[in-house]
Amino acid sequence: MNKKPIDYAPIFEEFVDEELSAWPLAAQNYDYLNKITDNRQTIESFDEKIGERPWYIEKLLCSHRKASLSAKVDQKSLSERPCFLCKANRPEEQGAIEWENYEILLNPYPIGDPHFTIASKLHEPQRIAGRIKDMARLARMMPWCCVFYNGPLCGASAPDHLHFQATEQMLCANTWTPKKNLTQVIRLGKSTLYAPTPSNSLFPYFIIDSASDRDLSEIFDIVYNALPQADPEPMMNVVAMKTEGRMSVAIIPRRRHRPSFYGTGPDEMLISPASAEMLGLFITSRQEDFDRLDLQTVRRIYDEVTLSPEEFSEVIDRIHHAVTPKTK
Repeated sequence: MNKKPIDYAPIFEEFVDEELSAWPLAAQNYDYLNKITDNRQTIESFDEKIGERPWYIEKLLCSHRKASLSAKVDQKSLSERPCFLCKANRPEEQGAIEWENYEILLNPYPIGDPHFTIASKLHEPQRIAGRIKDMARLARMMPWCCVFYNGPLCGASAPDHLHFQATEQMLCANTWTPKKNLTQVIRLGKSTLYAPTPSNSLFPYFIIDSASDRDLSEIFDIVYNALPQADPEPMMNVVAMKTEGRMSVAIIPRRRHRPSFYGTGPDEMLISPASAEMLGLFITSRQEDFDRLDLQTVRRIYDEVTLSPEEFSEVIDRIHHAVTPKTK
């Protein structure tokens, strides 16, 4: 007899309410986020037709996100600051839901409502290898959220401590292109790896549509090994979401951590692309960056930090060489 799935929604709702009641900083930042989101005064959409549908690129002025956008992630800086995801260093007000080898925390600097950080109970480096099943299970447990992973050089402000994040699904509107507009790369069991064409995407990425965690893990490992190798791992953002009883996982390969004009100088912008930006929501912490950000700048950022069409084509070739003719 199959067990009835647990409805985790009330558990998370109660947890969020308790955290906001006990933690003034978090309550203040969620109140601020909801005000600027509700009145839409600080959000501007750039609606561009890509193929058969529009891509919506939004910008949001979030002054409380400056620490994340300007985080120093070099080894020297990491070694000199206490890890804010380790239990011993967290604020006294911050509680947690224990789940497997992780602790689910309310993120006090939200980009969505709610916004969770899922941190390893161990202080171990940010690495995705062997963890894609964990992401899938979290996405099923929180079906109202998308679960995302920022690589250690792809937007993670704590690359020294393994963690995922989760927030509202509306963040994922761009990458979940209808399957009819995607190209099949390989098929494994009842799961398929897709990629968009340059005509219906602002940058190249993969989508795994999966009915099995075993297939998902196998396809993910094939892609992982086909990506350009880097230290400490191939650069990528990964997003998982439950859709119609199946698991959808977007893999966004990267070639650069930040755009060439990242910084606080007169001709620079404090924009550090992570999963949110790759999904179309650009977080700015300075008014001048918010005012200057336009579609041309967004395109430049994407062009600089993602793979070129030629590089992406080489990845697909390596994927094809890694599988047998039967699975193509």
